[in-house]
Amino acid sequence: MVVQGILSYMVTKMRIILFGYTSAAASIMDIVARTGNEIIALVLPSNRKGPEIDIAREAARRRKIEFLFQPPNPPAEDFIVKLQSFKPDLGIVFSYSQIL
Repeated sequence: MVVQGILSYMVTKMRIILFGYTSAAASIMDIVARTGNEIIALVLPSNRKGPEIDIAREAARRRKIEFLFQPPNPPAEDFIVKLQSFKPDLGIVFSYSQIL
């Protein structure tokens, strides 16, 4: 609820990239969407597999949010260029297991 409270006070609506996985992803997407801000992508850590990743990926698919996996070995220039191409205003990191 803290995220919702902070984001709802923003005058300019933001373009947000989420970094995370687990079942929390769907809840965080809902909270951010209620604030009127735009979720432009979900970044998933490439060092995780299984149902927690599947849940987050499916939550993004249902909401028509693009998702991508962070490459396992930084620096990943193509990945950085892709993130920059979204022109985000904010990144929200939660339940993330990889160095950004």
